[in-house]
Amino acid sequence: MIISFGIKHNAICIFEGFQPSDGDPLALLRQERPNAFSAMDGFLKEWDRTVLGEFAIEALGVTILFDHCEGFAAGGKKKLAKTKSGYSAAFDMTYDELMIGHKEREVSEIQSSLGEKMREILQRPSFATVK
Repeated sequence: MIISFGIKHNAICIFEGFQPSDGDPLALLRQERPNAFSAMDGFLKEWDRTVLGEFAIEALGVTILFDHCEGFAAGGKKKLAKTKSGYSAAFDMTYDELMIGHKEREVSEIQSSLGEKMREILQRPSFATVK
């Protein structure tokens, strides 16, 4: 099984009043939330394009939503669906998993949450069958 990732960010609270002339929104978000991006980068370096041989499916595509805004996303959702080539999964990193009040959590805390959620997905009985 090959694992690949897609990343989405809910950052509407940070971009209120943002104009195209203000620059690159992703670069601004990276400055505003450096720990979240460092954790994400480390997690992707470890997991993206990982090949796990003990699973019977060929591919797993995972979408992660980083919710940088308090109270905007539904929060905590986890989805799993069968596709033609394998499975598609999604999970949220909620505001509370990224922040303590208005201060970012440490990189290691965020990265640990990402890894824990990924391991939960891999333990799902719907596709975690050994060849």
